[in-house]
Amino acid sequence: MYGSHIEHHSNYQDLKEEGKFAFDLLVDIIRNAQKENTIKNVNSEEIALSAWSMVHGVSHLVLEKQIFFDVISESKYKKLIKNLLKHLYKGIQVSKLSNS
Repeated sequence: MYGSHIEHHSNYQDLKEEGKFAFDLLVDIIRNAQKENTIKNVNSEEIALSAWSMVHGVSHLVLEKQIFFDVISESKYKKLIKNLLKHLYKGIQVSKLSNS
């Protein structure tokens, strides 16, 4: 998180705690979805890290203008993130065939 802008994350305990809180919240959301049999019951932390990495990776690429040669609009960026997460979800979604 924050790339190389922060040299020693250990110097920013509050920042580390907030990042952990956000990640743990994502894990809890995934576990709840697993309990409801909405997504596959596989390692919830790995699923969270996949989503977390995808969003942060794309954000970094967009901010560093590594994906687009011109400025991307906020609406296009939001649609891109939504579509990427949809692809992730489709991969972890419980198959309707396995529920019958």
